[in-house]
Amino acid sequence: MKSILLKLDDELFNKTEDLVKETKLSRNSYIKKAVEVYNKLLEHKKLEKQFAYESMLVREESMAINQEISDSYLEDFDDTY
Repeated sequence: MKSILLKLDDELFNKTEDLVKETKLSRNSYIKKAVEVYNKLLEHKKLEKQFAYESMLVREESMAINQEISDSYLEDFDDTY
């Protein structure tokens, strides 16, 4: 297990201390949990960006396929009355 030295400004330290007391966790457990949650948030945002990028890559092809399907339905449709 690795250890790190962490420096916080007074305001962030005091806010963290208050929350540590409220949650009844040790300071170390609280900070580890905070890092885990933030890592998950960043990973989620990374996946969102990747999904959006990949969706854009297939967008044109999807639109072309939709147009082909629409055209094939219209070929069999007799619009004369």
